[in-house]
This record gives sequence, structure tokens and C-alpha cells, in this order.
Amino acid sequence: MNDKEKPQKEVMVPASEARQTDFFQGWFGKNDESRTVDIYDAATRFFEGKPHEMQVTEFKFKNRSLRAVVRCAEIAKGVYRLPGAREELVERVLRKLAVEQSSLNVGAETQSYFVCVNTTLYRIRKELVAVGHGYKIAEIKEALYILSLASLELLAEGKYNRIGHHQTYINLAYNYQNGDDSGKSSTVRVSFHSLIGEAIKNQAYFPINHTKLCSLKMPLARWLATRINHNYRQATGHDHFKQTGFHISLETIIREAPVAPLKQFRNYLVTVQKALKELQDSGYLHPIQAYKEDLRYIETGKRPKLSGAVWTLYVSRAFADEIAKGNTYMLEVKASQKEGKSHAA
Repeated sequence: MNDKEKPQKEVMVPASEARQTDFFQGWFGKNDESRTVDIYDAATRFFEGKPHEMQVTEFKFKNRSLRAVVRCAEIAKGVYRLPGAREELVERVLRKLAVEQSSLNVGAETQSYFVCVNTTLYRIRKELVAVGHGYKIAEIKEALYILSLASLELLAEGKYNRIGHHQTYINLAYNYQNGDDSGKSSTVRVSFHSLIGEAIKNQAYFPINHTKLCSLKMPLARWLATRINHNYRQATGHDHFKQTGFHISLETIIREAPVAPLKQFRNYLVTVQKALKELQDSGYLHPIQAYKEDLRYIETGKRPKLSGAVWTLYVSRAFADEIAKGNTYMLEVKASQKEGKSHAA
């Protein structure tokens, strides 16, 4: 279980200097913003109802077949935990705080980049409460502990099939004060997986509204919103007229999304429909025609049996405008970096 690479020594670049680093400037944003991050968010990292053991999930990324290998956190001797919905929300809050103010660490050995943030347990809880998730201080501490022990590794086909380092979700340093029930005096320093740093370096991220996203109650709804935001950058808000949109299959959702295993196959269909309804009610999908549903059946000699489904999702005008503004923002970020490189030359 604990065959992770030893953490390498890091050299810190303070927040004030990090903001002046060409490739890092675009990472910072408004107080209500977060970022969806390329390959890191494409990988299956959080689980619902799965056995607390190593999980290997195959997924597609830019026409490549990859595997995400997640090893459990051993929180006590012989007691293992996979990161779930609570850990996902805590990580999202940390990433939101990192967009507001973060520093940059550089791996002394590999020159990998690690995004870092300093905060308190009180601030993490305050952010969670603001989006309707009222975890206790003790639960937040346990979530941070699990994130600091569970690890992610990405593999691809081929001889040299390793992508990035086998690392924990976060590196955690903390100073918890006894009797600090509010968490105001208990400080936390977190650095994120190097895949996030590499995505920032390559401008492989997009803005997303943190409050709107994290206010969603269903983990599947948050997963779908994140995937749409990162993968469907051509959204117009009028896709329902053209009958074009973002396509997602039930097979993909069962394999890659945070959905608990269900005994009845049809119950997966019901779960997805509930998540799509939440996305529609929250303004992500079109208010009149949110999606087109194509159900697949197989003949059994009696009643046809449900075998799959494919959805075409139609985003709302508001979400499409948010995506379009993000596209413009990232074009400006890339142009700024290109200009900075030309001046340096």
C-alpha cells in the first residue's frame, strides 16, 4: 500500500514572485473562481460505495487510453479509506483558495511544479458551509488526512507508460491547536499533485464558478459539470436547436464517475436522470430542453432489456456564456505568456 515515491525536496517561490511568473499569472482569479485542470480532472479520483482497496479505472483523454491507479489511505493500522465526496469537496475548496492566493514550489530534483496554499481549518469550513456542506472540524481534519495519504498514478499503454509521479493527492503540513473548536488557530499548508502544476505551466486549465459548482448536492452532478466545462468549450447555448451538444454514455459514467455500484442496472439510469435534473435546476443545462436521451435495449425473447444509454446535453445560455468568457480569458493568458517570452528573447 505504501510504495509511493519519497517526496522530493522543494524550493519555494513566494506568492508575490509566483504572480510574476509568466505561466503562473493566469492561474489567479476572482474570489468566486476555481479552475478545471486538464488530465488531473479527467482521471477518476473520488469514489462512492466502492470497496476500500486499490482502484484501477480506465479512461479516455484526448484519444489516449489511460489508467488511473488510486491507492487507499491507511488511516489506522489495517484501516483503509478511499477518497469520497467529502474529500472531493475539501479538495475543491483548497483549489479555490489556491486561485485566490497561492505560492509555487519547484521540485529540486525533477523541476516539477507544486501549487501551494496556506489556510486554516476555520477558513476551509467557512467555504464549505457557504456552498451548503456543513462538515465539522473533525471531519475536515480526517478528509485532509485521507487526501494526504491516498495516492494517484496515471499509466498509459506502451513501454514507457508512466505519466507524472506516483504521488499523494496533497502534501500536508499542519499545526492543529488543542481545544481549537473553531479552527481559527489551526493552520494548514497544502501543496497539490504535480499534475496540477504541469497543467498550469502548459495553460491546460479553464475557469469555473466555484460557488455554483460546489453548491450542487450530487457528486455525479459536480462531475458532469466539471467535465462539460473542460471538454465542451464550443458550447453556444443554442445547441438544442441544432440537436448538437455534449455527449456522454451511461457506460462512461458507470466506469469513470463517482457513482455507487447498484444492483439493478436501471437504477443507474435513474441516478443519472436525477443528476441531470439538478444540473438543469441549477442553470447548467437548458431550462426547457436539458438533454436528449437515447436508450439502448437488447432483445431477450420477452420484454426488451435496458443495456445502455447515451445523452446529448444542451447547456444553458448562461453556462455557455461562462465558457465563452473562459475561452477569451485563456487566449489572453496564452498571448501574454507568448509576449513575455518574446521580450525575454
